[in-house]
Amino acid sequence: MLGITVANDFTVSEHVQDLIVKSAQTIYALRVLRAQGLKDAALQQVHRSVVVARLLYAAGAWHGFTKATDRRRINLLLERAKRRTLPQTTPQTINCLAKLFQTAIMFYTVYCHHHLQRHSLTHCCA
Repeated sequence: MLGITVANDFTVSEHVQDLIVKSAQTIYALRVLRAQGLKDAALQQVHRSVVVARLLYAAGAWHGFTKATDRRRINLLLERAKRRTLPQTTPQTINCLAKLFQTAIMFYTVYCHHHLQRHSLTHCCA
């Protein structure tokens, strides 16, 4: 399903694990780039473009199936990135990313619910 791993019991822990591993590799690459002199603004842009985009991809579809431990692991990943790679990132930026993540999930969920209702009504009335 578009690169999302869902287990038979509808958990997405394997998907979250995959996200964590890939994002941790990207964060390591960002640390190397930072050591080579890449400016903080560029590091933040790459972080948003790669790590945050990866976490947001179809989040509305899989986030509802996460366990508390999965959500905690994602938050730890973002905190680790803030401490090690993006030390100039302000708490407001991290809060903004968290709100963006939640808003994207809410929007996607509402959109899917609305679409499914419309689709079902169309078929029922046809």
